[in-house]
Amino acid sequence: MNIQTNETLINALKAEVNAVYDVAAHIQHIDDDILLKHPHSGAWSVSQIVEHLNTYNRYYIPRIEQVLSAAKSSDKVMTFRSGWLGAYFIKAMYSDVKTRDEVANKMKAAKGHVPDAHLDVKAVVAEFLSTEKRLLALLDAVGNKCISDAKIPITLSKFIKINAGDALRFLIAHQTRHLFQLKRTLSEVSVVEDSRVLS
Repeated sequence: MNIQTNETLINALKAEVNAVYDVAAHIQHIDDDILLKHPHSGAWSVSQIVEHLNTYNRYYIPRIEQVLSAAKSSDKVMTFRSGWLGAYFIKAMYSDVKTRDEVANKMKAAKGHVPDAHLDVKAVVAEFLSTEKRLLALLDAVGNKCISDAKIPITLSKFIKINAGDALRFLIAHQTRHLFQLKRTLSEVSVVEDSRVLS
């Protein structure tokens, strides 16, 4: 990844978060029965996809907030460079989702991130919308802070760490990846799509 300014990075990440937020705001008005419906055996419902994203927000957002609150600001224009491990994880998340509404390299959900089949849909969606607003506020707070040095352990192991910028990129790339799954699931359970939101 080429070096880029914090501002360039954050603006790109905000656009992705806003796209995910818009879809989540749309589905909160859909009947719970539809959001709990499985398109086929073994597939997650819309509510399960959102809850899966909630599990990652619960882990990463507080940790990123903590390291950013301790990070020093600079009067200089700060730049960000991805670490090799962070870049690897992020590339895996984005693979094939930029060009078509499907994901080619399927991944099994990690332990602790497999959503329950019986969910309070309204609570699940409300939590996600709330934490996405928190994520947007967090992106606003990056400013000219150094996000390349502070390290955050990944969910798979507390001994494996990536920098704060990569943690933000990974979290949002993961959401973008599942956005395609969510839109496809809505289509498969026969929801009439709003092209302004789900296109």
